[in-house]
Amino acid sequence: MASASFDFSGHGESTGQVEGSRLSERVAQALAVAGHVAPGRALSLIGTSMGGHIACSLIERLQPPALVLFCPAAYVAQAQDAPFGPSFQAILRSTADYASSPAFTALEGFEGRLLLVYGTADAVIPTQVLDQYENRACRAKSVEVVRLEGAGHKLHDWLQSHPRDHERVLDAVLGTLAS
Repeated sequence: MASASFDFSGHGESTGQVEGSRLSERVAQALAVAGHVAPGRALSLIGTSMGGHIACSLIERLQPPALVLFCPAAYVAQAQDAPFGPSFQAILRSTADYASSPAFTALEGFEGRLLLVYGTADAVIPTQVLDQYENRACRAKSVEVVRLEGAGHKLHDWLQSHPRDHERVLDAVLGTLAS
């Protein structure tokens, strides 16, 4: 089994700048990684926050057998090519309804296994977005939702200090990927 974990340009130890990059560029970066790691093979996807939206953007092209999304964000179509910075933030602030997000349209065609993990105290991702992720996966083989009571948006950090929940999430992830 091949796997890869990477930082988008401008994050972690990567090169580049976050400011001025775009969602569409991140989709291209993720496709490049997928093509390098598992060319021509089925590849399950795991995404956190913005990475959840990006993972959904890859559904049609990669047809993953499994999708694991941690506190997934969603963005409207006009945000796809907006440079990160003031114009991107203006789009986010003006968005009241996320139902038209391309992430949800893509998720409607997803036929694999879906795991959603989010915290009940997430102040970043609107409840409406999480509801859409749960409800729009109508063709998925399975949908499992793990709600972490009291967890905020930084789930991975929170899980480090909550070993029982960490174990529960790990079991759910492994089950989703292995089925």
